[in-house]
Amino acid sequence: LFSQDISLWNQVRKLFTMQYNIDQNPYLHRTVFHLPDGQIRKGVLALKDTRVRPLVIVRMGVAGNVEEAFAERFFLYDLFERGFFDVLMVENMTSADYIHFNRANRQIHFAGLAESYQNIWLAQTLTSPLQPISKLFQSVHLMGLSLGGQGVLTAAWLARYQANPNLISSYTTLCPVVNLSETFDNLFKKSWMRFP
Repeated sequence: LFSQDISLWNQVRKLFTMQYNIDQNPYLHRTVFHLPDGQIRKGVLALKDTRVRPLVIVRMGVAGNVEEAFAERFFLYDLFERGFFDVLMVENMTSADYIHFNRANRQIHFAGLAESYQNIWLAQTLTSPLQPISKLFQSVHLMGLSLGGQGVLTAAWLARYQANPNLISSYTTLCPVVNLSETFDNLFKKSWMRFP
C-alpha cells in the first residue's frame, strides 16, 4: 500500500518550504558588495571547493533578502548541493535590508536598468583578474526569479553594448516581470489583492 501524497501541489509546497539552513552550512558565505554608486548589495556565496566551476548569480524575487530566502532556498539547494555550480544568491532591490542600507543615498531603484547594471558589475567584478576569487569561476550565468528576472532580461539586452559581450554565458529567468507598470496595476488595482 502506497500512502504518500504525491500530488503536484504537495511536491511544490515541500520544495518551497524545505529546511536548508544557510547559516549552518560551512560552504555558504555571507557577502556584502559595495557598488560604484555607493549602494550596498548583500548576498550569499556558495563555493563547493577550490576547483574551477561555473558560477550562477541568482537574483531573488520581489522582497527577497538573503536573511530569509524562503522561496529561493530550493534553487540554491538544487544548483549548489545537487548541481555542479558555485552560486551567488543576491538580494532583490525591494528587500527590506536593501531599502534600509541604501536609504542614505536617497535614491531607491528596483528592477530594470538599475538591476541589470548591477548584474553586469557583479559579473565583471567576480571575473576580474584583480580579484583572487576569479580563478574559481569557469563562466558566469545569470538567473532571475520573478522581479529579479527583469534585471536579467535587461542585462541580456545590454550585453551586446559591453566591452566584453560574452562576459555572461547564459541568462535564465523564471516568471520574470516583463512589464512592471502593468504588473503592479494588475496586482494592486484589478486583482483580489486590491487595497482600499
